[in-house]
Amino acid sequence: GDEIGELAASFNAMVEDLARSREELTRYSKALEKSNRELDDFTYIVSHDLKEPLRSLDAFSKFIYEDYTERLDEQGRGYLERIRVNARRMQQLIEDLLAISRLSRKPNELQAVDARQIIGDVSRRFEYLFAERHVEFRVSPVLPTMICDRVRLTEVFANLVSNAVKYCEKPACRIEIGYEAESADHHFFVRDNGSGIPSEYFEKIFEIFQ
Repeated sequence: GDEIGELAASFNAMVEDLARSREELTRYSKALEKSNRELDDFTYIVSHDLKEPLRSLDAFSKFIYEDYTERLDEQGRGYLERIRVNARRMQQLIEDLLAISRLSRKPNELQAVDARQIIGDVSRRFEYLFAERHVEFRVSPVLPTMICDRVRLTEVFANLVSNAVKYCEKPACRIEIGYEAESADHHFFVRDNGSGIPSEYFEKIFEIFQ
């Protein structure tokens, strides 16, 4: 009944709580590992299934282009070529989706990437949307080659550009991607003529779920 006895009892209770927490953490880790394996399997199956119709689309459009090219005018041949280009681009997007799903468990390999190639991929992804919304898309003439994660950086630019179009209420949307080199750092900006965000929310928008 003394203080040392009470301290010992409290310490024993804490040890028991830690042991239970460790058991719960072990169960959680095993469940999470199983969930990750199932997610990998699901993503692989879905990406594989999506690739097949795209291959067929590319193949049949190629057959049409080769066998019926004389019956098509220049505009028709241009449409077919765009179908083939977008089918191949969709295949690349599926590959990127598979890579993104594994980012937290296996980082992508860093590689030398031309920023102009990344932004070009993004602009082609939204080619139809740009035409539909009359988007004027400007890109800085000077862009660097960087050592980076191509998949992640492509998604950053894609999200910024798609948001710029989505929240532009004007008849003609203007989007500009610029670049400024400062010492060893690369500074990009994405600027548009949309409604913008009030200054009092500048910090809050970067909080999770905001």
